[in-house]
Amino acid sequence: MNTLKPVVKISTIQFGMLVMLYTIGSTIVIAPAAMTVDSKQTAWIPAILGVVCGFVLVKVYIALGLLFKDKNLVEINEAVFGKYLGKGVSCLFVTSAVITCSRIVYYVGSFLNTHIMMETPLIAIHIIFMLVVVFGARLGLETIARCCEIFFPWFIGLLGIFIFSLTPQMKIENLMPLLDIHLKPLTHSVFIFLSITYFTFAPLMMVFPLHLRKPEKGAKALMSGSLLGGFIMVAIILFCIMVIGSYHSSTTMFPVYEMAKRIEVGNFLQGIEVIIAIIWFLTLFFKISLYFYASIAGLCHIFNINETRFLTLPMGLIVTTFSIIVYPTITYQKTWLAETWIPYSFLIGALYPFILLIIGWIRFKPAKIKIKIKKIIKST
Repeated sequence: MNTLKPVVKISTIQFGMLVMLYTIGSTIVIAPAAMTVDSKQTAWIPAILGVVCGFVLVKVYIALGLLFKDKNLVEINEAVFGKYLGKGVSCLFVTSAVITCSRIVYYVGSFLNTHIMMETPLIAIHIIFMLVVVFGARLGLETIARCCEIFFPWFIGLLGIFIFSLTPQMKIENLMPLLDIHLKPLTHSVFIFLSITYFTFAPLMMVFPLHLRKPEKGAKALMSGSLLGGFIMVAIILFCIMVIGSYHSSTTMFPVYEMAKRIEVGNFLQGIEVIIAIIWFLTLFFKISLYFYASIAGLCHIFNINETRFLTLPMGLIVTTFSIIVYPTITYQKTWLAETWIPYSFLIGALYPFILLIIGWIRFKPAKIKIKIKKIIKST
């Protein structure tokens, strides 16, 4: 019995904004450093190729969502794999969402603890940030979407100021030699970009298309939001290379923040690197909130729980605890990201939805076509 009813509906515009901020999310800080290690000054080229590949992957998500318009991802699992196997797959999805949510919270604490709040204990930063996320989850998906609609103009304005302020620091010669790239680093960099952006889209299927007022228009919002977010990341990577160079981008943990430190317009506009911190916190809040919502909604469906609010605090405690232990050391973090994250994210974010789509199409599409044919015949 399905107990998680789609009582909340958000608009297409709100969903498009959520997708765009979700796509940027942690990518804005992680991607420049990760991609310039292999591709150096040409890292923007695999980023563009990553957006193209992401376009194809988003098409898969859209096809899957429109095939099951009245279901979220965990309900699709049961429809495709059966009740018991479907619940097992949903448990794996929820576990993955919780772990990934904890990883992103760790990045927030690591960034603040390194650059802004050096004296503050890491756990205190994580608790404060997760309190905001838990509060948002208790208020519900509709409140999160409206919050996104309010903060979106601020995000665009701050991003515009950030890009404008960087213009005097850009050096075209940092991109030279322009096309000096080889197949192996190119391929690896494309997968790095995809693993941080489009391979993380599975939690969005807990919202699309079930909680959208118009699923067909929601498909366009998913596509446009993901493409806009992807091209903004291409621009950020390009600016990083032009401002601080590929070497500093690859050796600095947070190159976008280091780039922001160099902002200097005349003798009055200086030291405004906090802008990039605000931009990042805005995008990360919505990405973590959607992961958090997906884990709670998935858990409620698995155990047939009607009320989701009472799970928000326990889940918040679990995520906060995991955020401290998910990366024991910096060395472990770098090794895990280099060796494990790409195949792991490919499995969850690309192979998994593709298998769902193929099996779902084979099982349900012919029947839906027959029903449509019968309706046409009856109407004539």
